[in-house]
Amino acid sequence: MPATRKAQKDAEMRRISQIGDFKKRLGGVMELPSGLIVKVRNPGGLRAFMGSGVIPNSLMTYIERGLSTGKGITSKDLAPDGKLDPKLIDDMTMLLDGITLKTVVEPRIHPLLTDADLIKWNTEHPDDQLEDVEQLRRDDRLYIDEIPDDDKQFLFQWISGGTRDLETFRQRLEQNVDSLAAVTGNGDSAKSDDGVNAG
Repeated sequence: MPATRKAQKDAEMRRISQIGDFKKRLGGVMELPSGLIVKVRNPGGLRAFMGSGVIPNSLMTYIERGLSTGKGITSKDLAPDGKLDPKLIDDMTMLLDGITLKTVVEPRIHPLLTDADLIKWNTEHPDDQLEDVEQLRRDDRLYIDEIPDDDKQFLFQWISGGTRDLETFRQRLEQNVDSLAAVTGNGDSAKSDDGVNAG
């Protein structure tokens, strides 16, 4: 009983959370590792992305494990038997892109243009046919492949319940790269692929 009274007294002495405190947890203005400043919104953590098609099926087991245990996707997950799994890396890239697209509110980030976009353009503009999807890019738009990998990883770890502190993120990223290098036995390849390790 004394412990309950003490906890109650401690709670009474603390400041009541204000609306802004909740809003900050949900998003707000954030500096990314690249130094760019964005406005973000957390739609409710990784659970908000379940069933939305953002999480590839190959990563669902790791995400579900992370939600229940707090353990994220590790270097060993991406490199079983010491070799990087290209499919998992592609899927991790897709996951990071999807989360970035859904969490960054401002500036607006656009998905990659596809062959379907090119077909649509050519159908709607018979007198102005294009041969390459890259010709559809607009200078006044920011596309997902123009966002640095470190920024995408930072947003992923924030959505996953991690910190907004850049220094903590950078230390963890360095540990992850070193861990991946140890698993694969090749420090150079791990460092070149650090954009996919969100563990």
